[in-house]
Amino acid sequence: MRVFVLALGSGGDFYPLLASAIGLAARGHTVTVLAGDWHEPSVRAAGLDFHPVLSSEEFARIGPMAQSLATPGGTWVAFFQHGVMPTVAPVYDYVAARVEPGNTLLVAPVQGIGLRLIEERFGVPLVTLLLQPRVHDWDQTNDEATRRFDAMYGPLINRHRRRYGLPPLGRSFKGWMVDTARMVGLFPAWFLSPQVDLPNQGRLSDFVLFDPAPAQATPPQLDAFLARHDAPLVFTYGTANRAVAEFFAAAAQACGELGRAAVFLTPHRHLLPDPLPPHVLQLDYVPLAALLPYSECLIHHGGIGTCAQALRAGIAQVIVPGAFDQYSNAVRVEALGVGKALAPHLLNAASLAGVLRGALDDPAVAARCRAVAARFAPGDGVEQCCEAILELAGRMPERR
Repeated sequence: MRVFVLALGSGGDFYPLLASAIGLAARGHTVTVLAGDWHEPSVRAAGLDFHPVLSSEEFARIGPMAQSLATPGGTWVAFFQHGVMPTVAPVYDYVAARVEPGNTLLVAPVQGIGLRLIEERFGVPLVTLLLQPRVHDWDQTNDEATRRFDAMYGPLINRHRRRYGLPPLGRSFKGWMVDTARMVGLFPAWFLSPQVDLPNQGRLSDFVLFDPAPAQATPPQLDAFLARHDAPLVFTYGTANRAVAEFFAAAAQACGELGRAAVFLTPHRHLLPDPLPPHVLQLDYVPLAALLPYSECLIHHGGIGTCAQALRAGIAQVIVPGAFDQYSNAVRVEALGVGKALAPHLLNAASLAGVLRGALDDPAVAARCRAVAARFAPGDGVEQCCEAILELAGRMPERR
């Protein structure tokens, strides 16, 4: 089949979709990845066709807008404004010129609006990949937040629908985006709490994790650092988050208080304390799969992919959530007994050091980390995801 995979968002959103695209290509399908232009090198390196549907300049506007809105829901508004809506026409126009009914498969995250319009217009199957277990949020169509969301974006979608010869929506825009019958959740059932997160009639896979080739694993300066410092702490606050100064300032002070070495993963070196202590190494990026097995704890923002990497590595984690699903992921990590959470408004060196002591000094946390890591098997997530995609596409249930 000809497969079009839409991969929106930052690294945590993009890489599971890329891993799924690679898995589908390995099964003999012709795959094109539609994504932001900054992801082209990763897609080309995987040997896949690529088409840009969003510029890095547009995506960069999300951060300032989210900060100006200064509400939890503001991050979603900013993401849709600058990370989703600008992709609708480029995605639709590119795929519409290449669609082959009966031989085309569409794969997208929940917010893959351009491909959802293609599905409706041409009758080709679209399988939705749910990156985070938050289905119940999308199923709520009568709350005030949903009404505001519909009022903001419903008219914009209807303009696209009119352009593409489709009737106006007769239902909630937020509800229209989600087809739970053809949905694959990229997380295992044991990660879910409460069970209302389970997709209705959809499928679940193990976590879908993308690991670069071993040759790309660790730079020389990291190897030298690990030779001097055993089991460092690892701090990261997401690939797209530029509001990191407070996080890393607290991290540097907390590591000094605890007497621990640390690796800071962020491309925003200018936002870090200057100079950094000698027991702290800053790197723009290192694959977590290459670093975490040699570390003792991961301190991060709570993105689902970052959580999963720590779970697989069998190390403790401390989450300082900031937006989207990160708060619920922090709750799940604490419920599993594999880490601790720290509210962002409580973040400072003393509070971070205290939470770290609780995660590092509790033998029950270490035991739970080992038990959870034992549930992972190499490659299972991608294989299960691809099987579910092809099964659901072949079943072709009617849209509700």
